[in-house]
Amino acid sequence: MEATTLMRVAETTFVAVLTIAVQPSAQSQTYTTIDPPGSEGTTLSSINPAGAITGFFLDANFVPHGFLRTPNGAITPFDPPSSTGTTPEAINPGGVITGYYTTGDYADENLVSHGFLRAPDGTITTFDAPGAGTGFFQGTTVYAINPAGAITGYYTDANSVSHGFVRTVTGTFTSFDVPGSAGTVADAINPTGVVTGYYMAPLGGGFSIPVGFVRDAKGAITIIAPEGDFTYLVDDYPSSINLAGTIAGTASNINVNASGFYLRAKDGSITWFDNLPGLGSALGININQGGTATGDYIDWDSGQILSFVRTADGQVSLIADPNAGTGFFQGTEAYLINPAGQIAGNYSDENYVSHGFLRTP
Repeated sequence: MEATTLMRVAETTFVAVLTIAVQPSAQSQTYTTIDPPGSEGTTLSSINPAGAITGFFLDANFVPHGFLRTPNGAITPFDPPSSTGTTPEAINPGGVITGYYTTGDYADENLVSHGFLRAPDGTITTFDAPGAGTGFFQGTTVYAINPAGAITGYYTDANSVSHGFVRTVTGTFTSFDVPGSAGTVADAINPTGVVTGYYMAPLGGGFSIPVGFVRDAKGAITIIAPEGDFTYLVDDYPSSINLAGTIAGTASNINVNASGFYLRAKDGSITWFDNLPGLGSALGININQGGTATGDYIDWDSGQILSFVRTADGQVSLIADPNAGTGFFQGTEAYLINPAGQIAGNYSDENYVSHGFLRTP
């Protein structure tokens, strides 16, 4: 998932739609706060079937460092060698963590991204996609890993154009681009090797919009457009895909005056849901193998961050960490879920400090 709230808000539009009642959340769940020692702000990135979690935290100098939290609560920080900032993005069932790290820094305009893999024994392997640039804001960005160890993400070349890639467990890279794309970003990969993400679709006059795609294991690419017509599509961000091939994403379309969440089945049929109280800006969503999804959004009236869980049969409940603040841009960001139904994400407290949380059924 891409990750900070501010970035995701910038990628969405504020529109409110309320069509059916949303069920209140049950009160029997346990919420656990997750903060590595010394954290000035914690962001969770991924949770695996066993409940192991990865993410990053900011130190006193606001430098991000990766960490692993085991199911028993033990936290291990880590950084690849020479890292000036570490961002883990995914952990697979075997406990392999992948993500990206930077070398250089913003002030000197030599910040470059590189991929990494962290084995369960703590060994870190770093890599760069062939064709990745080495200039400012160029390099390799990794977002997802499947049970077999295949990873996906994108690299930015020397011309600052992004391209999707898949890297096999043996280290072989396959680069790909959506035809006609002004830039391709791969976000997620399922156990069968199907990839989803978005590409920048040119509109003419130097303008482009993000539109979703799905790439099958043989390399065939299909465009995803939840509302069907690019003319009024503002943005489309697929963010996760499960074993059944169901894709979860967010999209906005000014033609239908809607910003919301969608599920796209393997056969291409789309279920659009924007029936959440006060829905203004859809932020992120994740779907597990059983079809249950969780996500977060900005409330139209208060500016608070709200979260929900949607079962496979369409029942929706709002959820909130009890320690979350209730002010503007505070609240609960639930955007991770594993097959056991454990939900994870972040909450912002009344002082605008971000903390990780785990919600156990």
